[in-house]
Amino acid sequence: MIARRFEGFPTPDSAPQLLRAIRKPFGCGPFAAWAVLEYFAVRPVPGEILSACRFREHKGTYIADLGAALATFGLQVEYSGYQEPEHQPDALELKYARTAELRAKDVGVSFRMAYKLRELEQLLDGTRIAVIQYNTERTEIHAHTSPLVAVRDGQALLPFEAYSPLPLDVLEFYRGYHGIQRECLLVSKL
Repeated sequence: MIARRFEGFPTPDSAPQLLRAIRKPFGCGPFAAWAVLEYFAVRPVPGEILSACRFREHKGTYIADLGAALATFGLQVEYSGYQEPEHQPDALELKYARTAELRAKDVGVSFRMAYKLRELEQLLDGTRIAVIQYNTERTEIHAHTSPLVAVRDGQALLPFEAYSPLPLDVLEFYRGYHGIQRECLLVSKL
């Protein structure tokens, strides 16, 4: 069993009030961005984070936009996910997702096919942090974005989640449930 806390990673209560206020249900992306930026000692003001993530109050943030924001703040970002959706998004959702991907590529985010969680075990060495997306509802799509700081002994450490550590097979299931594309950002210092 791995510890719930990860040395050097910020706690939710140390987040700026603006980000704590929007964290649920749609602000998990900017909240995750703040935590990763804080971990790497990059400290923009909260409004800059929301703007860079292209946060939309009743929709949230596309993970590719989150990757673009992190890259804009000077971090190295690799996006991984399935390039073709398993579910058919509506035309407007598809337009936003494609725009986010193009923006991410323009600021230097690299793209590859989806990582399996077990592949991340060796990559999450303290110099890199992952940000993953997974479904939190059993009946509909409700994508949730969270930092993933370690994978050890078949467990994933999601430092802001009450149910962490979580068995990899359970988390992997929720990463592909109801059309979630197993999206992941692998983030490090340049």
